[in-house]
Amino acid sequence: MASFGLLVTHAPFEQQHAFSAYRFACSALSLGHEIKGVFFYQEVEGNKEHRISTESEFSANDIVMYLETEKLYFIRQYKTLCSTLT
Repeated sequence: MASFGLLVTHAPFEQQHAFSAYRFACSALSLGHEIKGVFFYQEVEGNKEHRISTESEFSANDIVMYLETEKLYFIRQYKTLCSTLT
């Protein structure tokens, strides 16, 4: 079977891209393939604070970070994909 890494070049809830990646990942997993990771890339304005939020059924998951110009930042979140698949 194959291994995939997915790159989405829009914010997770900005457009259809994230949902399409999710559907692809679920289909690949159901066929026995491996998903190495789903990565979201977005350029943001530097030298200011940005709020990074994720969904949770239990509480708000927000962090505020001051991001400097000309630097790269990587934020890692662990989430189980397609947990409804059996």
